Amino acid sequence: MKFKKLKVILIMIYKILIATLLLFLFSVNVIYAENIGVYGQLYTIAEPDLLSFIHAKLLQYQENGKLSEMESDFKKRVQESVLRPQSVSDINDATLGDKTIVKYYTPSITLQHNILNQGGTILFYKGTTINPLDSKSIAKVSPNAVVPEFNETLIFIDADNASQITFAKNKINLILKNSPFPIYKIILTKGNLKTASNSLGRIYFDQEGVLCHLFGITRVPAIVKKSGVRLKITEPVI
Repeated sequence: MKFKKLKVILIMIYKILIATLLLFLFSVNVIYAENIGVYGQLYTIAEPDLLSFIHAKLLQYQENGKLSEMESDFKKRVQESVLRPQSVSDINDATLGDKTIVKYYTPSITLQHNILNQGGTILFYKGTTINPLDSKSIAKVSPNAVVPEFNETLIFIDADNASQITFAKNKINLILKNSPFPIYKIILTKGNLKTASNSLGRIYFDQEGVLCHLFGITRVPAIVKKSGVRLKITEPVI
């Protein structure tokens, strides 16, 4: 009997708490919804519209000739950046006191996961290592694959250095003389594209030093060519 009375009392207390909570929430809503009026003096926005300001400035520059000057300067800077891309960083020119450096790069890749076809069949297994210069490693993966022989010579130079321009010319003549199928690429790490092209013919530029960093080139001129199943990188002294 006492337990039933206690239960009734607890239920009443619970209802009172719920009612109090609802009343409090309702009061808060009413308070936040109340118009509290305006305090302080209000002022209109004095600043001009941004687009109107820009338009007025352009008209002003057009009238005083500064707009034409800005356009001319912009075109000049664009042309300069196209003809002379940003030089590759951390690349030094060879000097007389240097020694010839020889290093090697193996262009192998190891699959990090299985390669599947559309039907879900595994074509190449995780852990498979492929070297595009090694026909045996390719044959293990794809027996019928026909891989062209890599016989290019890559010549990296600083085109602002006259001695390296001469070095590249001599190297080209040597390749043309000794190879029945001469294939080479002149790749700049620095210099004016138009000037270098006039001296060497078709050229390339190592944008952002992607190739130099890949091959570990730190000095130019540098020669990259195939040696067995690796690429041989030579940084000679000129």
